[in-house]
Amino acid sequence: MKLSSFSVILVFVVLVIVGAGITPLLSIQYTPTYEQKEISISYNWAGASARVIESEVTSKLEGVISSISGIKQVSSVSGKERGSISITLKPKTDINAVRFEIASQIRRIYPKLPEGVTYPLFSASYNGENTSSVLFYTINAGIPTNQIEEYAKEHIVKQLSLIDGIAELNLSGATPYFIEVSFNPDYLRKIGVTPEDITSAISTYAGSDDVIGSIESKAIILTTSSKGSKFGQIPIKNVDGRIIRLDDITKTVYKEREPSYYNRINGLNTINLSIVPEKGVNTIDLCNSVKTRMKELEKEFPDKFSATLSYDVSEELKAELNKILRRTILSFLFLLAFVFMATRSLRYLSIIIITLIANIFIAFIFYYLFKLQIHIYSLAGITVSLGMIIDSSIIMISHYGYFRDRKAFLAILGALLTTIGALAVIFFLPEEDRVNLVEFSAVIIINLTVSLIISLLLVPALVDKLPVGGVRSSQNTASLRRTVRFNKLYKRYISFGRGHRWIFILLLIFGFGLPIHYLPSKIEKEESFWDKAYNKTIGSSFYQNDLKNIAERVFGGTLRLFTQNVKTFGYGREPAKKAIYIQAGLPDGCTTKQLNDIVVNMENFLTQFPQIKMFNTTISSYKNASIEVTFKKEYENSEFPMFLKQEVIAKAIDFGGATWDVRGIDDNGFNNYVGSGSFGSNSIIITGYNYDQLYSYCQNAVKSLSENQRVSKPEISGNRRYGEKSARNEYFIDYNYNTMAVLGMTPADVYMALQDQLFNQSAASLDVGDEKVPVKVVSSNLNKFDVWNLYNEHLSIVNEQEVKFSEIGKIEMRKSGNDIYKENQQYRLVVSYDFIGSYELSSRVKKREIKRLNEEVLPIGYKAETEDYEWDFSKSKLFLLLLLVIAIIYFICSMLFESLLQPLLIILMIPLSLIGLFLTFYFTGYTFDQGGFAAMIMLCGISVNAGIYIINQYNILKRPKGAASLRLRNPLDLYIKAYNYKIIPILLTIISTVLGLLPFLFDGKDEQFWFSFAVGTMGGLIFSIIGIVFFLPVWRKI
Repeated sequence: MKLSSFSVILVFVVLVIVGAGITPLLSIQYTPTYEQKEISISYNWAGASARVIESEVTSKLEGVISSISGIKQVSSVSGKERGSISITLKPKTDINAVRFEIASQIRRIYPKLPEGVTYPLFSASYNGENTSSVLFYTINAGIPTNQIEEYAKEHIVKQLSLIDGIAELNLSGATPYFIEVSFNPDYLRKIGVTPEDITSAISTYAGSDDVIGSIESKAIILTTSSKGSKFGQIPIKNVDGRIIRLDDITKTVYKEREPSYYNRINGLNTINLSIVPEKGVNTIDLCNSVKTRMKELEKEFPDKFSATLSYDVSEELKAELNKILRRTILSFLFLLAFVFMATRSLRYLSIIIITLIANIFIAFIFYYLFKLQIHIYSLAGITVSLGMIIDSSIIMISHYGYFRDRKAFLAILGALLTTIGALAVIFFLPEEDRVNLVEFSAVIIINLTVSLIISLLLVPALVDKLPVGGVRSSQNTASLRRTVRFNKLYKRYISFGRGHRWIFILLLIFGFGLPIHYLPSKIEKEESFWDKAYNKTIGSSFYQNDLKNIAERVFGGTLRLFTQNVKTFGYGREPAKKAIYIQAGLPDGCTTKQLNDIVVNMENFLTQFPQIKMFNTTISSYKNASIEVTFKKEYENSEFPMFLKQEVIAKAIDFGGATWDVRGIDDNGFNNYVGSGSFGSNSIIITGYNYDQLYSYCQNAVKSLSENQRVSKPEISGNRRYGEKSARNEYFIDYNYNTMAVLGMTPADVYMALQDQLFNQSAASLDVGDEKVPVKVVSSNLNKFDVWNLYNEHLSIVNEQEVKFSEIGKIEMRKSGNDIYKENQQYRLVVSYDFIGSYELSSRVKKREIKRLNEEVLPIGYKAETEDYEWDFSKSKLFLLLLLVIAIIYFICSMLFESLLQPLLIILMIPLSLIGLFLTFYFTGYTFDQGGFAAMIMLCGISVNAGIYIINQYNILKRPKGAASLRLRNPLDLYIKAYNYKIIPILLTIISTVLGLLPFLFDGKDEQFWFSFAVGTMGGLIFSIIGIVFFLPVWRKI
């Protein structure tokens, strides 16, 4: 039974109401949450080197872990006194099951590990979901931080935990107290007391609980304690009949432990409360609930106790929502204004508005059913799809209004399927590139699918109730005459083009380009006739020196212009944020506190600028400090961020001693890493199964690279991270054993003397109030005795005999070795170096060295390769993805047209649109990032739509009934008639898509991903008009 137009409209009204009702139920996030597919295991072994930990612990754990099913990759890092293993799981693997099996294997093997190895700890969330904190509160008070933490646990955390939707409440920043017992090592030696005597006495005073047996399955516990006496009166030792007590030889202080980790907001020490949501929770609603409850709790806070909201992701989400809403409204207005100007019909405009609103709200139903999250990427997908949604409505309105049939539906179906097929390729991208784009593409696919149903059912129903003619029906006599004259000229052009196809073939080849600039300069091993022929022609000095540049310019086309001149950027970046990122570090031997003192100076400098919204400082070690500086909204797009960046760089140069790295705002950065262990600008990765042999091959590479005068500071390291030193250093003592023998001392005597000077050991834990407070016994010279003292001061070593260390040995700094990295039980080393010269020359030297290693040095099982931090268009996997897109489009068009030849004409639109993309990036100088590659994929899907519409209309007219009604027999006349029917709707669809993307340009080129996506898509679409008008009809008699 055929539904009436009224019934169809009524059904869609109901669906729109359901979609509107579902809208508040959608999950709104800032960025996507995704399932955690990694498990990390960490362990320690005091005093053990990286080599020992790797051979005795890491390798054994890797062996049992690798045999567990569901594991994709196992990588490990073995360093001094520590080790860690990262396990990456295969898709659809139950993380909890794998976690349980790993835990069982560890329990089985742990007794077989060497004594002193700590029990391996997991660091994966239970539910396997990776979510970030949405709120940060800084809690301040005029009391010690540990007391602030206790109050927060009792009066804040417990109350907030009652709010639905909170997964975790984390407190950090509290510095615990301890009891420091310090002694003078020289005095102790004189009276015959050792530091071990003090620690032993304190341990005895603290007491212990020991199980000494059992009776009838009940344990017998022996408790020892001497807490009846005062702490300072603890007897240490009987010396010549005199009882030496603790207060006699030490100084006891109750103090805060020196932090090993600092975290500050705007330079203030605070307790930080972070709130992590459950997956799928509406972030804005949750943040509002937490903030409301915190305001209620603040009324009950003690005096001078405050909680400041330092970070609120909902504000960023609202700002991004407002930005996307602004883009959507602008896109909506541009599209409607364009449609009205093109049609000058309020009815036509009303139908477009109704179908657009219906499409969005009905799509919300599917978002909810498929559990899609609404975040900045999916919201951008909605905005991007507006133009394409209108396209299908325009085509159906134009066709149905003129012909009163739905035969255009097949063309709309084919056009949307090609776009959907192109977007589906995103699911084949590497996971790190795919994670942010999955829901972006899913939203567009859903919107296009809904628009297909609307164009089939709702648009004809609306046209029946609000009659409008096709776009062509409004033509007057004058325009018809112009059309006739154009048709005559166009027919002559097509006839000429079909007679001179070679011109268009050359234009396409030379316009797109041949990738001859990727050809190697020479084939090193001539193993065949073709190798010799290649070297005598392309590899000859004549070609390389005299013809190469000319050939590349002539035959390279826009592809060469794009690949050699356009700046690419390949990191999977988060949403753009105006921020300055400052990193600092100190040399080996320094302390976290020393680095903190330097960083405080930078913080003091930053506090003088009221334009700064917040600067967040994190110091995790003596070589790793970071400051993230963000700005108040009114200054984000001003000149101030760039001014401050230059001022920070100037201050970094002034603050001596530390190494600094300053980045952000633009693509330029500053760092002053110098000397051994600095970050090399180039690197070669070498992997293999034997560490010693692998290291020797790396030494071979270092020796080879050192022969190049442009290469400086080649080094071997375990890993290569920006701003991180490649290897650690330690002081190495070289004894003069002859002198020591004359003085009657041994290395053990020297060690004991040095140990007394640098003594720092935990003794026990004492009850102070309701908590256990650790006791540490330290030498008063701990922070005073350095290398200079060791060389120049006299040490009392044996029998009160005092000597300078410089008399019995020497000390020098040496590398303590690299951390050992493994992936899937293959060792991995990095040869890093700096190169003086252009990028092209640097790349050539690197590739030549990698080729030499792989072909002449490395045996089977070893491999040399390079890390590439740029989005390299020439990578084969990207070409393969584009070829996959083309194959999908060809397959869809073949089914639509029932032909194997006509789809080839459609495919020709793709290289023409890519020429437009190449030229757009080349002439504008904009950065090509992942958004640019997404534009390539999008162009493959939408640039062919115009050809599909024209050829589908041509096929309809070519049928006996259609040709007879038009009284046309000549296929060329039929093609021109089909062109006349569809060219105006096609231009409308192209312009509407371009206008829909226009708002993405308003935030400037610093808008990562979306700017390059919009620029590339717009440039390619506009250039595709040339292909539709001039290239499509000339290839064959359609």
